[in-house]
Amino acid sequence: MKETYRQVKDDLTYGSTMIFDAGANQKDILDSIIDDDRHFLTRKKLNKSDDKLFAQFSEETWECIDAEKGEYCLKKMSPSRVNYYFFSGELYDLEMKGMEKKALKKLKEAKSLQDDIEKGKKLKKRYQIDNVLIKATISLQTKLTEISDDVALDILREKGTTGREGFFCLVSDRDMDPLEVRTMYRSKDIAEKLFSSMKSNIGVRPIKTWTENGVYGVLLIGFLAQAMVSVTRILSEPVSSRAT
Repeated sequence: MKETYRQVKDDLTYGSTMIFDAGANQKDILDSIIDDDRHFLTRKKLNKSDDKLFAQFSEETWECIDAEKGEYCLKKMSPSRVNYYFFSGELYDLEMKGMEKKALKKLKEAKSLQDDIEKGKKLKKRYQIDNVLIKATISLQTKLTEISDDVALDILREKGTTGREGFFCLVSDRDMDPLEVRTMYRSKDIAEKLFSSMKSNIGVRPIKTWTENGVYGVLLIGFLAQAMVSVTRILSEPVSSRAT
């Protein structure tokens, strides 16, 4: 991120806002952006103090920014940063469905193992050590003989949740309207989809060439191909039903 920012900062207008994910959320990077008279909006890496705040979530004390999607925000100010804590009912439902799917998968796996144990079958390969030079005696057992499927699912659900479901935090040096902050951050999805298309559909990764001209050549062809795809998408309705 440091090198990328160094390469592009002279092309950015003063007062512009850089939007990026939590991977580049480092103090020295944020400070350098501020020192260059520019702004940032990024996602915060959550910690235990954030978990305590999430545990105290209340629709009465958090500002409702989208009633239809069940989205709320709590703004926390500091001398150099503004933390925007969000809760999304829509995101919560999505993450809980994912957790439920994982729990059912783990229960199915445990029942399969229990069935193999009861029938005296050989352990499946994924439970064994895949090295002919290592001799190991492995003994596995499940809790399914002691509890019902419903209790097992309750245990998996409890272990599968963190208390962060539906929550996320954005941080910026600017004091803005929470709805504007959320909208700005989500706008970066456009650039991410473009990179994804360049990598997967156009196929510019990895660039298997050893010369600088070779790299530029691959990128130029990839850019022209992506331009053609993008123009075609603009002219095609509805674009959602059109695969690249």
